[in-house]
Amino acid sequence: MSEWNKIEPTITDNWDYKKEGAGSEIVGKLTNIKDDMGSNGSKIYEVRTKDGVKSFWGSTVLDARLQSIAIGEEVRITYKGLATSEKSGRNYHDFDVFNRMDPELKEEPIDLSEIPELDQDLDSK
Repeated sequence: MSEWNKIEPTITDNWDYKKEGAGSEIVGKLTNIKDDMGSNGSKIYEVRTKDGVKSFWGSTVLDARLQSIAIGEEVRITYKGLATSEKSGRNYHDFDVFNRMDPELKEEPIDLSEIPELDQDLDSK
């Protein structure tokens, strides 16, 4: 039987866009999304950059813009600084979010003509 390996918590560097200021950017591959973290039930995103894995807390803006990005896709997120909502007049942290699929992860289109048809009618039973 193989030996037990102790699993230690993953410690990542934080992307502190507030400290770095407007124009701060993170570029890399989205590797993990942790849900329901902290006292507010927020998300934590992890991105593998050329300098290692960086993590950052989600926000309303980030969560909305990152919701359609899959694990494994490349992302570039640029912090734009504080902006003011026209609707509510409140300030929020704004971001530009870009993505591109890793060419190795792209799926080939499915040829529907290659899918076999059912030999029997399932409703007839």
